[in-house]
Amino acid sequence: MKDTIKTVYVVHHSHSDVGYTDLQERIIDVQVDNLRRVLEIMQDPMYKDFRWTCETYFFVEKFLDEATEDEKALFFSLVKDGHIGISGSYLNFCDLVDPDVLKERSCYLAEVFKSKGAVIKTAMNADINGISMGHRDALLASGVEFLYTNIHTHHGMYPMYQNQEAFWWQTDDGKKMLVWNGTHYHDANHFGLSPDMFRTDDRI
Repeated sequence: MKDTIKTVYVVHHSHSDVGYTDLQERIIDVQVDNLRRVLEIMQDPMYKDFRWTCETYFFVEKFLDEATEDEKALFFSLVKDGHIGISGSYLNFCDLVDPDVLKERSCYLAEVFKSKGAVIKTAMNADINGISMGHRDALLASGVEFLYTNIHTHHGMYPMYQNQEAFWWQTDDGKKMLVWNGTHYHDANHFGLSPDMFRTDDRI
């Protein structure tokens, strides 16, 4: 074949799906524990190439509320060095949330990371059927220039039935953000990236 896939980039993260898989309080505890585990893994030389992405600011905020000073210092150091990625999305919401709340929290946390030497320009919005214009405006206000999203095709469909599209999302006053509308994460199973996905024995 003339065109072949030579490199696959995997965004290693834990999806922010509050209230769907468990009680909100338990989800917060699990996500905070995930970040503590990430710090442990990254201190092991065996995993020097390991990378982690925090999908939303919210769980980072909860982690920082509980973290020790040593944990905070290590966390910010790993973010600054590019070992931990920070998404500029505060949380995955429906379009009923007040955009001013999103803007205030997003801008505040963007400034926190900027003060630590990390400028957040990218946001991800995984497994969500879309975001409001108010959410878009909050992202732009906090300095986000790029949005990576992938729609949840079990409960919706791609805009105008077009998948894998890059486009500029522009506001009325001319501000714009580059958006990549990617494929649903379940497609990784079809590509064989999930071990034993298609086993049919009783151990599944």
